[in-house]
Amino acid sequence: MVMLLIGSVLMLTTWFNGAQRQCVVDTGSSLTLVRSSEGIQFDGPSQELYFSTANGGLTKAIVAPVKNIGTKNLGWVNGEVVVSSDLAEECILGSNFLGRQPIIINWSNGTVLPAR
Repeated sequence: MVMLLIGSVLMLTTWFNGAQRQCVVDTGSSLTLVRSSEGIQFDGPSQELYFSTANGGLTKAIVAPVKNIGTKNLGWVNGEVVVSSDLAEECILGSNFLGRQPIIINWSNGTVLPAR
């Protein structure tokens, strides 16, 4: 099973150019973030930046282009991910991907599906 509902946190197995990560589905995050770039093949140069975290901290990261991003039921092309070693989670799947197509998030059964 690639989707897990742990308490009120929905986890979704996501692939970034074939590299698998367990991502927290976070509709409040405008960015998709990964803790480690290990195994992810980026599709162009990355850019260094600093960003503010939810708890008000400032952290250093890189933004890198990724051509293929997908889950069992969803897929996106030509996106960007933020890579920061300061993340508590392995990955946060944010609205920069979730908002690119109509989806249905069903919290009661722990699924994220395309709205058809």
